Amino acid sequence: MPRARQTLAALLVLGLAPAAARADVADPGGGALPDGTVVVAEGRAGSLWEVYLDLPADFLLDAGRAGGLTERWLEGFQEDVRDALAARGEDRDVRGVLPWAIDPRDPDGPWVPLVSLLPAATPPAPKPGELPRPTGPLLNGLVWSDAPGASAGALSGKVVYVSAGHGFTWTETLGRWATQRGNTNEVVEDLISAETIDQYLIQYLANAGATVFTVRERDMNPRRVIVDAEGNGQASLEGAGVYVEEGGGFAAGAAGFRAGLAPYQGEVNPFAQGGTRAVATVSGAATATARWTPTIPADGYYRVAISYTQAAGNAKDAHFVVRHPGGDTDFRVNQERHGNTWVDLGRFWFYAGQDPARGSVLLLNDSALEPGDLVVADAVRFGGGMGDAARGDGTGAATSPTSGRPKFEECSRYHAQFNGAPTTVYARLGNDRDDDVSTRSRYAAWQNESGEDAVYVAWHTNAPNPGRGTSTYVYGPNPPNGTYDFTGAVGSDVLAQKVHGELVSDIRAALDPSWQDRGINSAYFGEVNPTHNNEMPSVLVEVAFHDTPADATWLKSPRFRQVAARAFYQGIVKYFAQRDGKAVVLAPDAPVAVAARAIDAGSARVTWSAPPSEGTGVGGDAPTSYKVYTSHDGRSWDNGVAVTGTSWTASGLAPGVAVYYRVAGVNAGGESFPSTTVGVATGCPTGTAPVLVVYGFTRLDASSAPRDDLSAYSLGSPYRLRQDEMNTFGYVVEHGAAWASAGVPFDSAEATAVGGSGVPLGDYAVVDWVLGEESTVDETLSDAEQAMITAWRGAGGARALVTSGAELLWDLDEKGSASDKAFAAGTLGATYLADRAETQGVVGAGALAGVPALTLDDGTLGTFDVYYPDVLTPVAGAQAILSYDNGAGAAGVLYRSGSFAAVTLGAPIEALYPASARNALVAALADELDVPTIASGGCGDVGPADPGPEPPVEQVGAEETAADTVSGTDTDTAIGTDTGTPGTDTLPGVDALVDGAGGAHAQDPFRQVSTATKQVAGEGCGAGGAASPLLLALAAL
Repeated sequence: MPRARQTLAALLVLGLAPAAARADVADPGGGALPDGTVVVAEGRAGSLWEVYLDLPADFLLDAGRAGGLTERWLEGFQEDVRDALAARGEDRDVRGVLPWAIDPRDPDGPWVPLVSLLPAATPPAPKPGELPRPTGPLLNGLVWSDAPGASAGALSGKVVYVSAGHGFTWTETLGRWATQRGNTNEVVEDLISAETIDQYLIQYLANAGATVFTVRERDMNPRRVIVDAEGNGQASLEGAGVYVEEGGGFAAGAAGFRAGLAPYQGEVNPFAQGGTRAVATVSGAATATARWTPTIPADGYYRVAISYTQAAGNAKDAHFVVRHPGGDTDFRVNQERHGNTWVDLGRFWFYAGQDPARGSVLLLNDSALEPGDLVVADAVRFGGGMGDAARGDGTGAATSPTSGRPKFEECSRYHAQFNGAPTTVYARLGNDRDDDVSTRSRYAAWQNESGEDAVYVAWHTNAPNPGRGTSTYVYGPNPPNGTYDFTGAVGSDVLAQKVHGELVSDIRAALDPSWQDRGINSAYFGEVNPTHNNEMPSVLVEVAFHDTPADATWLKSPRFRQVAARAFYQGIVKYFAQRDGKAVVLAPDAPVAVAARAIDAGSARVTWSAPPSEGTGVGGDAPTSYKVYTSHDGRSWDNGVAVTGTSWTASGLAPGVAVYYRVAGVNAGGESFPSTTVGVATGCPTGTAPVLVVYGFTRLDASSAPRDDLSAYSLGSPYRLRQDEMNTFGYVVEHGAAWASAGVPFDSAEATAVGGSGVPLGDYAVVDWVLGEESTVDETLSDAEQAMITAWRGAGGARALVTSGAELLWDLDEKGSASDKAFAAGTLGATYLADRAETQGVVGAGALAGVPALTLDDGTLGTFDVYYPDVLTPVAGAQAILSYDNGAGAAGVLYRSGSFAAVTLGAPIEALYPASARNALVAALADELDVPTIASGGCGDVGPADPGPEPPVEQVGAEETAADTVSGTDTDTAIGTDTGTPGTDTLPGVDALVDGAGGAHAQDPFRQVSTATKQVAGEGCGAGGAASPLLLALAAL
């Protein structure tokens, strides 16, 4: 084709423009044409759209550097052309864009594909201290559990690098922080990718035994505390905390992390600024211990990450302990590998404040491998935190020095810097937007250790509309035009086949039989370019099209994302199995039909069923054993106990004290996700629990998704996926805690475990059916459940049914069948009035007029946002017992018919706050319904009990006195108040003694540190009672 030079104005038919003219574009994508560019010609050539560009010579001669041709520029240009074609309606059957140029070093030569002018990148250098490739395979992972009976999995000894595409980036051309993809159809690719990986894919891989490294921050918690051991034995801090050493022998070690440097300016490497501590290991019991104790800023889940320097002669089994409210969790870490960076230990619940007994990390110097090797103490991190790379230069939300967004939402360029990578990994081009593309794979190459068995997978979503379905890419010299010319890292093609095949197959089987398979293609994508990372097979998957409405609807669905994440994991397992000549074993799905029922005052039985076989090949393989996990607060869990059957007996329980359980399936492939949470509070040996809590809230869809206002970043209010704010499948905890607080023993079960050969309703006088946001699609109460309740009601004796759900009457009365409507009126005693109360406030009325005011969760209090709480109308003979505070109508109804009573709430009990008011509400219901409670006489001698750690307490003003901060009594019951310094009392750390006979409990700013009990003469087990607190010893927090 002749190089006829024509003017830019005459030939820019695509609507492209020089960079200076593109300031209004939300994401220039790195593809803005440099000044002086001439589009010589463009048009269709088969399935390709070819563009011939006369580009400035300096732009091409600077290829691979800032201001010149880069991989990101090339990808962005192609995206811009596709968008322009789509806007003009000329994109039909166009599979790709192929730009051509003249090599300025050969100005009279032929046109060449523009990609051929990109220079090959130099791979990042190995880490300091990286050991030579071992002669044999590395059989152990980097981190492994030191708990007895710890399960391995199909990916044990494997390393998986996971990339969530894009993220918030300082974008020079816009002069602000921006995501690399905009809001289309109310979703943002940059956020979709991170949310899916952080909540689902990482856990699938880790449960199968893999060591997982992410190219973006994995912890979604925006809070962070770093406690750092400096070389002088002191601590540098980010947040607040304490570092201490016990036993002696520690000495200054090599350079390490230094806290307190954030926000990070320029190219600061925090892992080169601080010091470390080291001590020799010993055989047998440890003789030296390092302890990091953070001041946790708020209750919540925090991922714990450790750091250390790596070197030959470091311990291959360094002993770390995470001490949390659920107990101690022990790990062994190979400190000869993956040093000078952050190494993740897992996700744990911590309570606010500083408490080494329930919130710390220990390093012990015991070793079973090579005593005399060194264990190294550096920094420990709790939580993910907010973005801390100082790149902006303004004062607004989108132009401030740091992004103002949680760190997990930022791109890989900042994550790599924070993780100790050198500038050759994340700052090759001097432009954050361009650098991010190659940072992802270069970070994996830098992090990877010689001899490790690793793969790299990238999760992306696609554009433009009207495409649909899934496509997978390996590296090749061609544009993304639907062709295949594989030249990537060895094994990438087979990995792509396994992941892509599993993904398409599973989506079709589980969700959408018509899901489109767009095939496996090659393309010159920088993320899978072997010149950046040739150390492992690498694939990039475009899971779905975010800018096609039909696909975007699926991307909003948590279940779609979980199915897709599971398919990624299963495809990786199948890749390794085929390569290694092993049978495929997939970790099981979670057990179902879980229940917990008291046996006697000191024991309970947890039962469950194996997950059903779907017959579609979507789920995991059958479990061969199980693990039962125990929690005393429903948040923090112990390390579990291995069980071979489908039941387990818990012993050592205290009457009236709630304990919670969840179950995981185990096989040679790994461990499942945990089951729904159930719980129990035992009564006296002579009686069964009067209340059965039934968990019937299974809804998990986009309608419950939170939506963040990101208009400051030109993103509107996209859908977010934070499952902890949608459905944890753990709200038995709120119900159980409220019944136990009222002195009412309870059992609990999933709805699928009730009736038939499962838990019989007839054993209980009261049934509390948890329905949350369950609605029409998922069914609140099915025909079968209604029939079971009706039969239970008619079996004779006093019966009380408590149901609460925001969509209960909407489903049964407004949208239900004739039989649904009859059940609502005749059994629940209520009809539907309105779908939305237009308030979050709830107040007592009628028989419950004395309960404290309550607030429905708006998504910030700990459960889920109650968007549409039903407004109810009592049927004739029923009464309103809760009302919305704006006068909209009844939030709760009490209905009596003979010996049957029904309490129906349009406000989910678990979502009513504060917890003290929720507990008062349930106590009032127990009183109104004459539910038997544990009397003050106690149960006599039922053997040793483990009540577990104290539950969290509610916030009150710090100016209140010790006596004022005791709930359930008045100030006259305070036996003594000590205004002295905590820790100087006869009972160490006590600042007040309070009579607890009336059900008093500690509130902030105090915590209960000791309890004495009393036994009332003549009121033993026959009275149906339990010992009650006589004295609560309170200590200032």
